[in-house]
Amino acid sequence: MKFSEITELLPLLVDRPPPTAFTGVQVDSRRVRAGDVFVAVSGSREDGAKYAASALAKGAAAVLSEVPLRECG
Repeated sequence: MKFSEITELLPLLVDRPPPTAFTGVQVDSRRVRAGDVFVAVSGSREDGAKYAASALAKGAAAVLSEVPLRECG
């Protein structure tokens, strides 16, 4: 995904937009490092949304999710 495509999603963001710079993109919350963006996708076995709080606790700069994640703050 190009950064320009991410910025097209800004109107869909809840609360505040992510920082303009991030270090990486992860879909596995166990691999998140400080500065990464965590993409919470719904898979065939797990829903990534339930790992959003864990990714934020590890220092994720932002979480992209298909549904609003109000409980993450």
